[in-house]
Amino acid sequence: MSWYENRLGKLAETMEEEISMSYAKMKNHCGNNASITVNMKITNLNSETDYERVTSALRTIKGVESFGPYEQKKLSVTYNQSQTSLEYIVYKLSVTGYRYINRF
Repeated sequence: MSWYENRLGKLAETMEEEISMSYAKMKNHCGNNASITVNMKITNLNSETDYERVTSALRTIKGVESFGPYEQKKLSVTYNQSQTSLEYIVYKLSVTGYRYINRF
């Protein structure tokens, strides 16, 4: 493992921790347990295998509740706003290798 790969891994871990901590603070202030469903366009979501990869990665996020059925280049995600955010979901998608476009 090169120095850059090691540094990148540590940077990703730090970013995940910071995002988790900021939303934990927000959760304490908001107290809102409302769920929201977001329809996302994922440019390289081309097969059911991709869908399974994406959903299994997003299931690791606390607050992600469910997914819509498979559609090419489209993903519906229901999540609890007080436990996670769209930004964190998009971050997880990009780390997994998928590209989100902010429109549907």
